[in-house]
Amino acid sequence: MLRTAVVLAVSMAGGGAMAQESAVPRPAPSAERLELARAVAANGLLISLIPVQTRGEIDGMIAENPDLTAAEQARLREIGQEQATALEERVLAADAAALATHLSADDLRVIAAFERTEAAARRRAAMPAIMVETMQALGEVDYGNGVKAAFCAETARLCGG
Repeated sequence: MLRTAVVLAVSMAGGGAMAQESAVPRPAPSAERLELARAVAANGLLISLIPVQTRGEIDGMIAENPDLTAAEQARLREIGQEQATALEERVLAADAAALATHLSADDLRVIAAFERTEAAARRRAAMPAIMVETMQALGEVDYGNGVKAAFCAETARLCGG
């Protein structure tokens, strides 16, 4: 489920174009840019999705396994939290590295300053609910098959699968 959310976030951000652009070698970002980027990433969309998604996945595991004892459920939640914390660190490091590579120090300073505002804090607090509502409103999204169906209807090609 988390993978779906990450893929959707990357797709919405223009992941295809960014993947092509990332093939161009870039100089390593400065320590300042990395520090600023980490501050920005710590307040970003990807990091905000992790607690909601990982908690949902653990809740799903417990629901699918009603024979787990209370102690086993508690341990599963502990392990889930340990794994979520490790995932958060990986996402934070990767997101910060990407931000530092693609944004200037000036841009990162401005974004980091915004992230320290009360408006940004309210946005972060609301983001899990916003994401849930957005995903519920979208319902099941099958972009690839929708494109194929439209193409098939127009050209009679790529039909059947």
